[in-house]
Amino acid sequence: MESGERPHLVVLQHGIDGRDSDFSALRHELSLHPDDLEVWDTKCNHGRTHEGIEACTERLWRDLEARLMQLGGRRLRVSLVGHSFGGLLLRHCATRLHAFALQTGTIELHCYISLATPHLGSRSLGGSVRAGARALYGLSGRELLIDADASCALDVRLCDEEHIHALSAFHRRITYSSVEGDWVVSFASGSLLDADEQAELVPPPKTPKPSCSRSVGCCRSAMASCHQCGSMACDTWHGCRHAELETAELETADLETRPKERGSADEEGGLLSSTCAEPLPGVWDPQPTIRQHGTWDDELTREARGHRIAEMLRRLRSSGPWEVHAVHHARHQDIIAIPGQRYERDAGLTVVRHLAT
Repeated sequence: MESGERPHLVVLQHGIDGRDSDFSALRHELSLHPDDLEVWDTKCNHGRTHEGIEACTERLWRDLEARLMQLGGRRLRVSLVGHSFGGLLLRHCATRLHAFALQTGTIELHCYISLATPHLGSRSLGGSVRAGARALYGLSGRELLIDADASCALDVRLCDEEHIHALSAFHRRITYSSVEGDWVVSFASGSLLDADEQAELVPPPKTPKPSCSRSVGCCRSAMASCHQCGSMACDTWHGCRHAELETAELETADLETRPKERGSADEEGGLLSSTCAEPLPGVWDPQPTIRQHGTWDDELTREARGHRIAEMLRRLRSSGPWEVHAVHHARHQDIIAIPGQRYERDAGLTVVRHLAT
């Protein structure tokens, strides 16, 4: 540690139904660095992550504040690292931490890092899965789906001026999200890029997927039938067995032939590409993003979630530049593994480098 540099406290927070062991690989890698870096987490939300953002964050901040008090007013750098739902809890917790830092004058907010965090909700899940999330995950599930009855709505509570100001206080804001392979959190929600930026960073496959759709109100796909079995299906969720197999084959072939983008990793790497996302311009056109996040049931209920999500994106991006990392074909849980599958390894080690510098 250089003379005058502050010790570094790294706070980890798991997602829904997660445990502190989810970060065991990351914790091990960070332990190999000098003694001035302390990795901290809490078991306060084990088995209790369905109770909503507010309740989970209250428990998290109570334990974190106690740890900060134990450090006795030492001058610290503090970084927050959240996986999935944990990234939202840390965004909420950041307001308390920011206020504590202003009050004590001893804390420097260093990195906010989200790993597969649904910053813009989880509306991309299929209709039946969204219904299941409401039933299985309680208030937390309704919040992720941006339901009107959620008490801590993502677009109301977590995107207000206080929360954006807290995010802007961090020296670095960093997102990691999977382009493919994560059916829980879409790249659009986890990366905080708008629709046009996503296409620029990760161009769509040259070979189109089979155009199969189901019937009324199904994911905006063209009507078609499977050429093998004749069934009507939706290529994004309700696909028949043949359509699913055909889609998988096309995706595999495309991955083998797709040219590497800037920042791409080789066969053993994990990062497909990276970019710096600046605040959106004042003349930004939200319509492509609104269309990307809208779902057929929004049109029936007139919830206009696509518009709400576009406004969430605009507010979050106003907190300052975001370092966006697109991870190649990582499953939701694998994105935090070090070493994980061959595609995730470099992504995890890059997170370590962020925190160890």
